[in-house]
Amino acid sequence: MGEVKDPEGRERVGITTALHESEERDLIRMTREAAKDRSGALTDKQIDQAVKAHPELSFETRTGRPNAR
Repeated sequence: MGEVKDPEGRERVGITTALHESEERDLIRMTREAAKDRSGALTDKQIDQAVKAHPELSFETRTGRPNAR
């Protein structure tokens, strides 16, 4: 149990269970394992081709800029 603040800044009490912590550790472990396998990752060429095929995509917006190459 611990004190946390909600998005409006109000103090709240956070409660978790041992099961929740265990599941979260399992999720982190599985995510790290999955990240090691890049066999299904797109190549730079495939990404470039997809971007060219969709000229309606904009990389000039606040959310688009971080994805620009």
